[in-house]
Amino acid sequence: MDPNVRRARQRPRFWIDIAAAVVCFGFVALMLVWAASTSFLLFAVMAIALLLFVALMFILVPLTVRRNRKRASHVLANSSPEATVVRAGWMPIFNEYPFPAGSELRHELNWRGATTLLLALEDKQISVWRQSPPKNLGSIPWGQVHSLTAQRQALAAGSRTVNVLIMSIDATGTVFVPDLELMAPESPGDLGTLLTIAANHGAQVTAAV
Repeated sequence: MDPNVRRARQRPRFWIDIAAAVVCFGFVALMLVWAASTSFLLFAVMAIALLLFVALMFILVPLTVRRNRKRASHVLANSSPEATVVRAGWMPIFNEYPFPAGSELRHELNWRGATTLLLALEDKQISVWRQSPPKNLGSIPWGQVHSLTAQRQALAAGSRTVNVLIMSIDATGTVFVPDLELMAPESPGDLGTLLTIAANHGAQVTAAV
């Protein structure tokens, strides 16, 4: 196993950091309520502590995101140095699982929120990576990619829409389902690069976003 991947797995996932932050925020809020009922001085001290805590979260969260991106880029650069990498994603409220029922790989995705995925576009295949912690979830030979469709999709209960990417493949010999639903790359440049490379490898591409 790549030592960078091993070290990354030992670090807590981003959503665990957020959950811990929420717990700390609730604890501080409770302390504020208690302090307000006993002493103004204690209330002032706890209010300052709360402000410092919130300020620290505004600093640490973006730093954590950037750190995760840098770590994933480093691992990918070592694993697939010639690949073109585009950032996509997976969200359970918009997308079906990309893995068959019963697959252990389903546990590699964050079913409570969003999972950032990296698509490594190599000469012979597409490799699907989870960004944090970095892990190669599987590969699809270009010859088994039939089509890629980028389109707008709305929530069943609401007017919000997002760009989704539907990849139809021959799933034989892969860990994926025949029709993968992912969050399309947010960057128009990344989406254009993905569709162009797929078309060059013989896949039918459609963009309706």
